Amino acid sequence: MDFGGVDTVWSEVHNAALWFTVGTSVNKAFGADWRTHERTDAGTMRQMRRSVSTALAAVVVASPTVMLTAGMGTAAADSTNSARTTFLPFAQIQRRCDHSANMYTSPTGYGRATAVVRSSGSTVSADVQLVTARPDTRYDVRLIQTPRASSASCNGGDPGVVAGALQTDGAGSANVTLQGPIASGATKAWVYISLPGEFTQTPAEYYTTDYEAAI
Repeated sequence: MDFGGVDTVWSEVHNAALWFTVGTSVNKAFGADWRTHERTDAGTMRQMRRSVSTALAAVVVASPTVMLTAGMGTAAADSTNSARTTFLPFAQIQRRCDHSANMYTSPTGYGRATAVVRSSGSTVSADVQLVTARPDTRYDVRLIQTPRASSASCNGGDPGVVAGALQTDGAGSANVTLQGPIASGATKAWVYISLPGEFTQTPAEYYTTDYEAAI
């Protein structure tokens, strides 16, 4: 996100506050018409320097607080008004439907996957990319919303599950976007990529996101 414009505005505010504070302090010390004095004795000059130094110190101490408060306000407004976006890395870990790991399986593939999960209003989506996988091969992919029981199913068509396919090209690359409604009570989502086994229900390959994205 580009905050260049905000930084420029606050730089101008900072400068204006600095000179306003300096001018106000000097005016209080010497009167509003101090600029018309052609001569200033040594004692008055020392007093002026002390007043200017005090004013500068006040601005330097106060300005970080002003800048911090403004930044927090902008961030809060952005998080309130914009959609959530989360980047998710994958690992070769077989997981249950509640995202808990199944420790009795071992990695079998060579693919690398990433996903970006977005949520806005009542919709959640995932942009999924797979590379260095088997060429010209169809992989299954699911966007699974949680919480859900570990014993519950998470097949395509189940509540809170969006299913699709990744069809790799000759170089083993593929991408797909999954999108669906946010299920009642769902607060997070994760992605599961699998290659069905030929003679078993255990996938020949599987890739799951390291963590769940808030939606």
